Amino acid sequence: MPRYPTSAEFRELLRTTDDIEEVLYKHILEGLPYAFHDSESDYTKLRRHVSTVLEVPMRDLTIVGSGRIGFSLDPNQFGRPFSDTSDLDMVVVSAPVFDSAWMELLRPKYHDYDLTDQEREWLKEHRRYIYWGNIRPARLPVATQIGRKWLEAFRGLSKYPEFARQEVNGWLFRSWWHVHLYYSRSLKELAAQLKIRE
Repeated sequence: MPRYPTSAEFRELLRTTDDIEEVLYKHILEGLPYAFHDSESDYTKLRRHVSTVLEVPMRDLTIVGSGRIGFSLDPNQFGRPFSDTSDLDMVVVSAPVFDSAWMELLRPKYHDYDLTDQEREWLKEHRRYIYWGNIRPARLPVATQIGRKWLEAFRGLSKYPEFARQEVNGWLFRSWWHVHLYYSRSLKELAAQLKIRE
């Protein structure tokens, strides 16, 4: 079984490392996620379902966050242990899906949709996300094609007893370079926050 660092070990690693990229790949993006350390077949089932619905290769899907490492990486909740009812956060990497969603949001017909105030706010928020190469399709109106597809991919997981108690959230990135950019920046910010609190 893989060995996962404790929150204290990870804090020390962030404090002493000269290579944040090594930390990123070793503990955040690659390997078997902590949430599936005793059920690798469930991890395969999860990725296969999302892969099939979104038509994205399984190699371009991975779990991040507390489900990956075993505890929260949120600076305000750092070290809170992952549990059976914790959310799972999945990164989906696909330039074709990302570009299709982006183009749909730019089409004039999109602005004819009957949007709620909350959906309008989410649309404004996505301008900033898109600049950094990512989209949160679950927050987009279900009237959009990507919104419907995302709902099918992630809400559809509730039919599996293995995932019935957990909410699985998906975050769409245009490329692995964008994933690297986002999470390496997040780790640097976390390291700075943890130093402030020492």
